Order: sequence, then C-alpha cells, then structure tokens
Amino acid sequence: MSREFSAAYDAARQRVGAQLANARRKRPGVYVEVQSLPGRPMPELVWMTKGVRLGAVRPAAEESQIASLFVPDSAKEFFGEKLHAYTNKETAMGNIPQREKFEALGAIRPASVSSLWTDRRALTEDATKVLWWECWTWKDQTNELHSIAEQIGFTISDRTLTFPDITIVPIHGTREQLQVLIDNTSAVEQLRYASDSPVFFTTTVQREQLPWVDDLVGRLSLHNEDSPAICLLDTGVARAHPLIGGSLADRDCLAVVEGWGSDDTSPLGHGTNMAGSILFSDLTQPLIGSGAVEIPFILESVKVIPPPAFPPNGPDTYGAITQSGVSEAEINAPHRKRAFCMAITNEDVSGEVPSSWSAALDQICAGSMHGDDALGNERRLFFVSAGNIRDTALPDEVEVPGEFPIEDPAQSWNALSVGGFTNKSEIHQDETDYFEWTPFAEAGSLSPFSRVSTDWEHSRTPIKPEIVFEAGNRALSPNESELLSGLSSLSLLTTAKDFLDEPLTTFWATSPATAQAAGMAGRLMSADDDWWPETIRALMVHSAAWTPWMNARMDEAATKMDKAQLARHFGYGVPSLEKAIASAQNDLCMISQAELQPFFRETTEKHGKNVTSDPKLFELHVYDLPWPISVLQNLGAEDVRLRVTLSYFVEPNLGEMTPVMPNRYRSCGLRFQMRRVGETEADFIMRLNALARDADANVLPAQPDPDWHFGNQMISAGSLHSDVWTGSAASLALRNRIAIIPVGGWWKELKKEKKYGSSIRYSLIISITSKNNEALLYSEIKQLIQTPIAVEV
Repeated sequence: MSREFSAAYDAARQRVGAQLANARRKRPGVYVEVQSLPGRPMPELVWMTKGVRLGAVRPAAEESQIASLFVPDSAKEFFGEKLHAYTNKETAMGNIPQREKFEALGAIRPASVSSLWTDRRALTEDATKVLWWECWTWKDQTNELHSIAEQIGFTISDRTLTFPDITIVPIHGTREQLQVLIDNTSAVEQLRYASDSPVFFTTTVQREQLPWVDDLVGRLSLHNEDSPAICLLDTGVARAHPLIGGSLADRDCLAVVEGWGSDDTSPLGHGTNMAGSILFSDLTQPLIGSGAVEIPFILESVKVIPPPAFPPNGPDTYGAITQSGVSEAEINAPHRKRAFCMAITNEDVSGEVPSSWSAALDQICAGSMHGDDALGNERRLFFVSAGNIRDTALPDEVEVPGEFPIEDPAQSWNALSVGGFTNKSEIHQDETDYFEWTPFAEAGSLSPFSRVSTDWEHSRTPIKPEIVFEAGNRALSPNESELLSGLSSLSLLTTAKDFLDEPLTTFWATSPATAQAAGMAGRLMSADDDWWPETIRALMVHSAAWTPWMNARMDEAATKMDKAQLARHFGYGVPSLEKAIASAQNDLCMISQAELQPFFRETTEKHGKNVTSDPKLFELHVYDLPWPISVLQNLGAEDVRLRVTLSYFVEPNLGEMTPVMPNRYRSCGLRFQMRRVGETEADFIMRLNALARDADANVLPAQPDPDWHFGNQMISAGSLHSDVWTGSAASLALRNRIAIIPVGGWWKELKKEKKYGSSIRYSLIISITSKNNEALLYSEIKQLIQTPIAVEV
C-alpha cells in the first residue's frame, strides 16, 4: 500500500502546473483516490494539523466506499511513514500502528474528477461540454478556489451557499477544466452538477409549490424596520405573499396617488415579481436548499404606475411622479436609510440626451430636488433598468445590439443603470416542446434582452450600463428565424402576484437584473452603516468583473476606443457582493470618503474698491498611497494591477442642449490623476495645477500613459469613473500619489446662482492586485484609508 500511495502521489504531482503556470496556492499538494475494502466503511483518514483532508465519501462496488484524499506536499513524508509503520511494524504487545486508520483501506490510486463526484447522476463523458457545476469547497479555501478557477477560465457565480465547514460555489466550464482545477488546488471537497433552472418548480411541482414556499418561509432570517430598505417604485406589490410580507410592512406600502391603492395591479404582477427578485435574486437555490436564508434589509413599495382604471401617466410627468415616489417613502419613514429601485423606462425612446426624467433622477441622487435641504441635502442611491429589446425583434436584429439604444431615463449620470448578461445556456430536457431549440446567447455574454449605448457620443455621455446582472436568455428556433422569451430554463424564478394558486413564476430581462442590483445594495448597506450612497455605488462597480466571454472580447479589442465600445455593451461587468464587502476589510484596498470645494471667488482691492473675481478652481486633493515600495521594487518586472474608481453625484442643469455639453449640465466634475514614473513631487503638483486651470473642457488632455485599460478620455463623461492600470511592480512603486482634480461646471459658470462656494462629496476606491504575490503584498500594507491633503490651485 505504501508503493500504491507513492505511485498515485507521483502521478498526480506530475500533472500539477502542467496546464496552469503560477497557480497561487495556500497549501500545495495533490488528491489521491482511496477505496475501502468490500463491506467496510471508509476510515477517518484525517490529520488536520498536517492538512490531510478526506473529501466526501460515496458508495462503490461490493459495498465498498470511495473518497478523495488531499495530501499536502508538506505531509507526503508524514503520510508515507504512517503507511509504512502500519504495513511493516508490530509492537511488543502485538499491536499494529495506525490500525484504525488503515485496516479497512483497500486501494490507493491517482485521483480524477470522478474521485470527487458525488452526484446521483452519472458524470458526463464529454470532457469539452460546458456545464454548470457545484464545487463544494472547504470554507477556509474559498478564496483559493476563486483564484484558481478564474485563472483556468471558469465563470464563477456569486450565488454561493455557506455552511459551517463548506461553501458551495457554482462554476461554469468543462469537465476537462475541472481536472485542471483539482490538479492545482486543495479547495475542493466534492463535485456535483449545479442547477439554477426553475423548470422543476414550473413543471414537476407546478401545482404543489406551496409546501416548498412554506419550507423556505420557515428558514428565513428577517430584519426589523430599523434596517436599511430598498424602496421599489413600480406597480405595487402583493404584500400578502408569504415570501414578501415578512420584509414589507403594511405601513410601508404606499402610492403617489392615494386612490390608486398599494396592491399590485399590473396584469402580470411586475411589482410582485420585482419584490421577490430584490429579496432573493433567483428563488431556485433558496427553495432547494436547506439552510437559513438571511435578508438583512427590508422592502418599501411606492406605486408610481396607475391601475388600469386610471388614465396612464403622461411622459411630461414621469420625472415629477418619480420624485413624488421618493418623497412619499421619506415622509413615511424619514430616518430610514434606503436605496431606490425602478425598472420602468420610456419604451423605444433613446437616452442619449438628458431628459426631464433622467435629470429628475440626477436631482434625486444629488439631493437637489424640490424640497431638499440645500445645506444638509440627503444623497440617494438609485437603480434604473437599461430597458429591454422587445419580443418583436428578429434574431438578426438582436445580433446587432447597437440598433437598440438604452432607454430614457437610464442615461441619468448619477443613477446606476443596470443591464443584463446571461449564464443560462441550457434548455432543460423536460421542456420537450422545445427540444430542437437552442439558447440564443452564449454563457457569460450579453443577454439578448439588454440594450447598449454604443452609438452615443462617447466624450459626452457616460458608459451605460455600468453593471450587469443575470437577465436570462432567449431560445432560438431550429430554422433560426424566431426568438422565444420566457422559457423556464432560460429565466429566473421569483414571487408571483396570484400566490394562492401558484406563488412562484418565471421572470426575465433587465427588470430582474435591476432588482438583483438593488438587493446587493441592500446587503452592502447593512454591512456598514457608514458607507455613503456614493460609496455603495463605487463598491459595486469596483467589485465588478467581466466574464471569460467578455474578457475574450476585450482581449481582441485593438484600441482604447474599441474597449470603451465594448464597455457600452456590458459596463464594468458583473458585481460581486463578496468582493465588495471584502474591500473594506482588505489592506490591499483603500476607500476614502471625502469632500472638497472646487471653486471660489477672490476679492481684492483695486483703486480703493473691492473687486470680486470670476469663480476660480480652488482646491484639489492629493493622496499618499500605501504602496509597499520595497516589496514592489523587489517584485521588479512582475505585472501588478491597480484599479481606481471615483464616484460622486452632480447637480444637473437641464437646458436646450442637443447633444449635451457636460460642463453646462454638471454642477462640477472630478477626475483622478496618478503621479508618473520619474515625476518629482514639485512637477506632479505643477502638472495638476496646469490641468485644473485648463479643466473647463469635458476631458483632461490625453496623457502618454498607455497602461490604463480605457484612458482618461474614454471615461471622462458622467459622475463615475473607473479604470485599471497594468504594469510592472517596479513602475508602480514610483507612482505613489493620486490626485482628485475638479473640472468646470455650472457652479462656476452661473455666478447668479451663487453656488461657487459649494462643496462636493466623493468616494474613492483604489486596490492593488498581484498575480503571483498577493499574500506578500497583503502582509506589507498596513493602512487602509488615508486622509487627503488639500492643495489650493
């Protein structure tokens, strides 16, 4: 048996790194497969102090059992000695060492994917078929699993389930990639097929959904009215739904017109669908799970769409009605912290130019709508859907999403506009009527419902959408002439309006995507009460990542313009709640919430009279960054990534501008600038002053700094700017300062408004990552947040 172990270990060791160089591992080692003797249970082959771990056990032939055993490199000799002692030694009393560990052991072999397979369904023989897998991960190894899986090219879902010892992480890839994964990580305890398809609930138990709902209700951990809220502006909500009522109090169900009532009067129950998606994202996993489900925020509902018996809202009233909905919620519970969610758009009206509705959203976020306190105005976080491509669109048309621009009011500078991507790439075998149909979009790609901003003028319009969430897929007919929406396996599961009959229903397009974004914000707000709305917004964008499909397109982009064009399809990617929360606890990430005064008027004496100048640029902020300079210098030519996200809210000034002139629309703008390699402190400040004085233009002059992914010209519009710098660690060691620079706006130009002395808040997030030495960087950086140095221009 000692020889079996050595042979199995050596065979597995030869595969390590063969297909994945520079894997970052906490504890290098290999998996071997162990099998018990017939009729004998698997012995407890665990030495936790040595890192030897036994994976899940499954039955095998002749009533034996099979399991995977992870043996770290550091424990190979230890384990070999234990085996050798068992097979070769006997004490004077006739006892055999380690007998209880090894007596029932029948064989040791090299491990494969099948060694960790515990699903009742047979493991697919097709090594190249792309599927969703459940990766049962040791809880203390979850970060390693994410890191290695990303290097291999898996798509990783953020819909994880966490238990005391295990975290279940859904990953999307091939069986071939799974083999590379287990060859290069110690994180996997077992593997199964993953399923996020609602088909079971919409077909198999369609008439017996209530017991499943009741079971989930019993596992809910809900919070009280003092918790943060997500305020839904929609068609009302069926509050009596058993999965909603515990999070939505009757007193928090409102309407902008009292006679409308607060119940959901949409024929399809859109408001109730949204409520379920805000609370649960996709109900499939919570329903089939068995653990507690915590919802750390509450819901509010304000009805802004009239019932069918009332006249529809006129387009000229959309902005005022939305602001009224915000006011209703705040008057009802004035001290509650909240974010707003609205998945309603002006159908087929492009959002390239600011409208009264989009400007109303900007006022909501900036705290400058009518009735807001000008001195202590409350900033607000607002989510709006990017709008949907209609069901009448043909397949050839949907292939060119630029034909479908983002809809009004999602052009709002301050609101987070949410688009859709999809990982739903399989039609379930039980949907037999559509056996020959195929999913239209590939896994990880733009959802065929989602609109884009590719045809907008880049220098004057923000990147929209900023983020994407799961929006479902469409099915393509066998002759490729027809698209079908709403197929269960390509949709999400949510709460239904007519809950007494069927409490669950499918939901798709950018509405559930927007709801999921708001739900993530609710969790972030509950995680830290000190985070501003600007910071939550920045965290969501900063935590976002492109899927492998998106990254492949970015890698093919030849210019920064091409890259920005792609971002106008799927924004900065798919946000991660785990990464966003970890940012505040990670010494490789700096978060600053600050305020600066961009302009002032100088009074001087001239010919015995006081003369007041035109408004001038007043101050900028400079941060000393906590780079571990010595460590970065030692890493030399190794690549590191620096990500910067700057978030603030502008006060809009809507005029007859087609297209909009940013320096006339915004109150003021902000930009970030990094110190350059070889630039002295004096030269850096001199360059910043020169840039600030020339900052009435929308964009800062192009700088010879090609290592930024987008560059300052591509991300200049709007009130949220995010970019990634990639270069050598040695170069980054010399770029130890970043400045926040104000640029012009109507606060400066419209002197009669007397806003030139106002201050603007901002949130700045900066993170550093290293492909191979992140642990070393982490140990060296000790300071999370630094205080900015105010520098007068």
